[in-house]
Amino acid sequence: MVGNGNIAVADGQALGVVENGTPVQPAALTLGTTTGTSLQFYNLTNTTTAPIMVSGAINCAGPISVSIKSGVFKTIGSTYPLISWAVDRLRPLTIPRA
Repeated sequence: MVGNGNIAVADGQALGVVENGTPVQPAALTLGTTTGTSLQFYNLTNTTTAPIMVSGAINCAGPISVSIKSGVFKTIGSTYPLISWAVDRLRPLTIPRA
């Protein structure tokens, strides 16, 4: 993505993000309008900066499936932020055990 426009992911579709050192920075992120979507993360390595940094709100309808497809996980117990956002409109997050 080039620029900072809005991103909208259609119901049942996936947004794949490859971490390459520069976060994707949409003004707003919409994840589905009825049934939900999927987020897929590739090449995770950064323990301080999220690969998606939304300057406004994240809007979602329905469940969001999150998949970590690849990365370099050097230290057990490290955390890897996935998304940061400025406006709190998300529902409570529930992550099922694998």
